[in-house]
Formats: sequence, C-alpha cells, structure tokens
Amino acid sequence: CISLVRTEPDGNVNIGAYREAKGELELMSFDKTSEIASYDNAFSQVKKVMTPGPASVASAIHWAETNKRPVDVFLILSNYMVSTSGTRPSINQYRAAMNLPNAKVVTCSLSGNVRTHKDVEGQNMLSVVGFDDKVCRIIEAFARGSF
Repeated sequence: CISLVRTEPDGNVNIGAYREAKGELELMSFDKTSEIASYDNAFSQVKKVMTPGPASVASAIHWAETNKRPVDVFLILSNYMVSTSGTRPSINQYRAAMNLPNAKVVTCSLSGNVRTHKDVEGQNMLSVVGFDDKVCRIIEAFARGSF
C-alpha cells in the first residue's frame, strides 16, 4: 500500500494504492469536509487492490514524476518489505523535475520488515519501523518541518 499526501492549506489529501506489478496507482481524493466514513471506504478499497510483495519507494516517486503529480510528502506504508533501493536518486530527480525542493519521503513498515539503504539517510527522509498511536504525530511533525 502506498500513499501520496499533499499538505496544502486547502487540506486536500490524495490516498492511493500502488500496484507494483502493473505500475499504476489507484487514487482516492478527499478534502477537509470529507466524512470519516469516506476514509473508511477508501481504506477498504486500498486493501482490495493491495498486492502482496515489497513496496518500492522509487517506483512511487517515478510514477508521480511521470504523471506530473505534485507531492509534498510521499508516505509509504506497507505490511510487506519496504524496498528503499534507489530512493535518493529518484527523489532528487523528482524534486528537480517538479520544482519541489522540499518534497519529503516517509517510509513506514507496519510489519517491522524493512530493508534500508544509505539511500534513505539525509534531509527530508524519515524511516519508521512499526506503528503505534504516536507515529502519526511524528509523521505530522516531520511533514511540517519540525525536524
């Protein structure tokens, strides 16, 4: 499961499920007036289209660049292995091509199954293993530039 999040004053959020094998992303859009039931429905949809296997951070970034999608924060959540290979060159290319020098990458392995590389070390990149009630606040603070 891969999510794209755009942090804008208008509060719009795009959630998507990326299908590695097909190289496509199914997007669901929300705004700040969306009801919680619509989020529940979206996550049910995401679960249906998820395919087992590793989530590739670089593939999601490449998809966004190819489709000219402006993304402030790439948030990659997966129950499977999160592959970070090629992340740094992909995000640097994306930042330049889209003129978004502060685009951030957050990877979160819900299963604790992560393969990190030196690629994900550095400015505007965060890797989280596991998930609890505090992780959302950490991700929010990171997205807002608090650290």
